[in-house]
Amino acid sequence: NDLALGGLVERSGPGHYRLGMRLLALGNLVKSRLDVREQAARPMQDLHRLSGHAVSLFVRQEDEAVCVERTVAERHGIHLTCTDGLRAPLTRCAAGKVLLLDEPSLVLQALCQLQADNLEGLQRELDTLRTQGIVLHHEAMGVGQHMAATPIRNDLGQIIASLVLSWQGGDLRSDWVEALKATASRISTAMGWRAPE
Repeated sequence: NDLALGGLVERSGPGHYRLGMRLLALGNLVKSRLDVREQAARPMQDLHRLSGHAVSLFVRQEDEAVCVERTVAERHGIHLTCTDGLRAPLTRCAAGKVLLLDEPSLVLQALCQLQADNLEGLQRELDTLRTQGIVLHHEAMGVGQHMAATPIRNDLGQIIASLVLSWQGGDLRSDWVEALKATASRISTAMGWRAPE
């Protein structure tokens, strides 16, 4: 009776109840307070500790991918630094390509024309991302600099950010790939996403 008075449940018949509209309002309030930067902080630090390499969080701003957080190794541990200045065209970096994964062909075509990029090459990379869960970018920020990126989703399954592991020289180890994907999944779960069964 108390739950019904509070709007958390509604009577659906004698002795039967269903969830009330107040729960929907509370759920929306919780959702509005979720911040991907906040939810990603500890998982990013954990991934940096595991791999020994910098981890970045990118979000989309119009036709660019913008780095909003990056891990930094300091004497007293792994810390996050805000890096709003680091940006790149969506079609030209691993982080940006992740953010384009669910875009329709017409949007991809328009972006490729705008940025003078090859649409077929971009679509091949997005297909690889769909099957492998990551996209790679070699010589990303200079000679020998590599990036691997994977998506972070919200409760509706929409891509809201890309998680990027950066390393200097050498090949991407398979355990880093799995750790990167697991970290992105952990952040997505914190944002309300549930993997399809």
